[in-house]
Amino acid sequence: MQEWRRGVTQLRFTQKGTKSSLRARNDVLVLQCVAAGGGRFSRTDVIRETGLPTATVSEIVADLIERRLVREAGREAQPVG
Repeated sequence: MQEWRRGVTQLRFTQKGTKSSLRARNDVLVLQCVAAGGGRFSRTDVIRETGLPTATVSEIVADLIERRLVREAGREAQPVG
């Protein structure tokens, strides 16, 4: 996944924001990860790249799925042990 990280532009904000402006900023960060990853990403990738809390990423992704801006493709099998 490191290859797509180079394409993610981190947004920098110097002023405090309102709850809605912070949510909008976080939405943009998540969508940047999706776009930079060619549309393939995991929540773990987004958490690692953005530094957002797990609950925040899960909430944003659920909202994006509901709005049909992203779709869940399924889980890859993980080796056990």
